[in-house]
This record gives sequence, structure tokens and C-alpha cells, in this order.
Amino acid sequence: DDLVTINADNALDNRNFTINSTGTKTLRGEVGFGPGNTRLASFSSTGIGTIIVEEGINTTGNQSFADNLLTFGDGGPDGETINYNTTTGNFLVLRGATTLADDIVITSTTNGNIVFGGVGNDSATIDADGSNGRDFTLNTGGTVQLRGAIGQNSALETLTSDATGSIFIEENTRTRGNIFLGDTLITLGDAGADDAVLFNTINNGNFTVNSGSTTIQDDITITVGPGAANITFGATGVPATDNGATINADVAGRDLTFNSTGAVSLRGAIGQIGGGALQTILSNAGGSPLNEEHTRPLGHQTDNDDTVTRG
Repeated sequence: DDLVTINADNALDNRNFTINSTGTKTLRGEVGFGPGNTRLASFSSTGIGTIIVEEGINTTGNQSFADNLLTFGDGGPDGETINYNTTTGNFLVLRGATTLADDIVITSTTNGNIVFGGVGNDSATIDADGSNGRDFTLNTGGTVQLRGAIGQNSALETLTSDATGSIFIEENTRTRGNIFLGDTLITLGDAGADDAVLFNTINNGNFTVNSGSTTIQDDITITVGPGAANITFGATGVPATDNGATINADVAGRDLTFNSTGAVSLRGAIGQIGGGALQTILSNAGGSPLNEEHTRPLGHQTDNDDTVTRG
């Protein structure tokens, strides 16, 4: 019964709600979305157990989850969107495996952080439920940190971050459709020793970095397809300057590989900042790469595509 709602009792937004259990915690109704100003001050799940939140949470402050197994959404039909909103706080999943059972939107309206995985914890995975691809949208002007693998057991439909703030995606990420990163600062990889991180869209989704500065902290491979999907750093209409949609390594010597039979569009400078030269830049056969700005690899730059444009 999704009518079992939970709300604060007044308009002061000063009620904290904490659930502490190592068993299963199931919230089947909306939390903090009641009529009037009935948001909670904060929500915390402190037991290392299982939590199922089917209809979303609305708080002014932090939402924090310490569970090993987390499910957001109720497994409803495609197209249902569940919202997790905080006006001044952070959204924190400290550990565990998260399953998206609906399209999920997480929003911090005053630049809070959205974090999956504690420091040094890459086990905070995110997957869709079963064969249903689920859209996952992250909205904040603060920092988004995704420290675990995404979509490796069951691919998400899409992954979207908004047009401000910064995002760190540290492990392999797999979607059926588009990956769109609209942040000002983008970091791919976790600076591990000799790690390789893969970004895959498996049902003709595009990979797009809208306009930000990208730092790669591992060897990165971006694969889209199997049809003519596109890889874009610097969306159409964004000025192509050395300060827009740039790509640099955290330390000299990272490999960057693009696999697409569509267009590969690189509209910003590559490897120009300090010691940020890439080791190699590779693109596969069949596509049409476009590099409009300066490129500085330490090693090889190889284009096997049908059409190659630089400068």
C-alpha cells in the first residue's frame, strides 16, 4: 500500500527520521511529500541491512543510507519517476548494492553532494532491476561521486547529470541508451594503478560531455553502438575553445580509446594542461572523428575511421 505516507507535523522542517535495523526496512509510501510544507529535516538509515524506498523522500537536509542492499522504486512500469529531493543537504549511500526499480531522479537544490560509496569503497554498485532499463538522473551544483560499478549486472537505460557542478565516475559504467554529462568538471576513473575503466552504451546510446573539463584518471575506453551512435566532447553550439570540453590526464600516460561507427567529435583541447598529456588516443574503424582543437599525446595517436579531421 503506497498510501502509508510519512510527513513532518508542521512547517518548520525540523523533524529528523532515523531507522536503525540490520533486517529489512520497507517504506512503501512517499516520505516528506505531504500537503503543505511537510518535508523532513533529514532521513537516515543506520543499520547495515536492507532498505526498500518505493516512493521517494523529500528533506531539507541530508539523506543517508548505510545499508548493504538498497532498492529505490517499486518495480512499476517503465516511465514512472521517483524523486529524492533535498534542499540544503547531501544524498549519501555509504556502501552496498543499489537497485533502481523505477526511473530515479536525485536532486540537491542548493549544491549539496550526491555520493555512492564512502572514501576508498568501490562496492557501492548501481544496477537496474532485471531486464528493465531505468533512467538515472543526478541534479546538483555540488559534487557527484559514483565510486562503484554502474550497470554491470543489469544495464541502466540512461545516465544523466545536470549542467553545473562536478562529477566523478570511478568504475565501469554500462547503459542501454545515452550517457550525458553536463557538469563543469568531469573525472573518469579512480587513479588506480594500471586500471582500465569502460563506458559502454549497448543499445545505440550516445556518450556526450556537454562542455566541461574532463580529467581521465585511468585508461579509459568509451564504446557506443552497435549502430552509428556518437561520442561527443563539446556539444553542438558550445564554443570550441581551449577552455571548453577539454580532455587531460591526471598524470602523463593515460590511454583514451573511442569505439564508434558514428561520429567522434572532440571540440576542446586535449592534453594541453601541465603534465596532462595522454599516452595514446585511439579510435576504431568505421566512424568519423572530428578534433577541432590542439592534441598532445605522449605516444601514439591512431585514427582508423573513414573520415579524419584535425585543426
